[in-house]
Amino acid sequence: MTWSILADVVMPPPTGYEICRRVKRSDRPVPVLLLAGTFERFDSELARTCGADGHLVKPFESTTLIEH
Repeated sequence: MTWSILADVVMPPPTGYEICRRVKRSDRPVPVLLLAGTFERFDSELARTCGADGHLVKPFESTTLIEH
């Protein structure tokens, strides 16, 4: 089984960016996809520096999630 994490960029601390940073610094990093709402600010530079494997904008089709 392959694990991955979906983390919303806008949530009470820790934010999705911080969760991603912590996961990627861990001894066993897994893929992290960041989620952002249509009207939420998404910081692509911060996503890159924290090591995110990609991002999705909500709402999205479930097939889009499977493709990532």
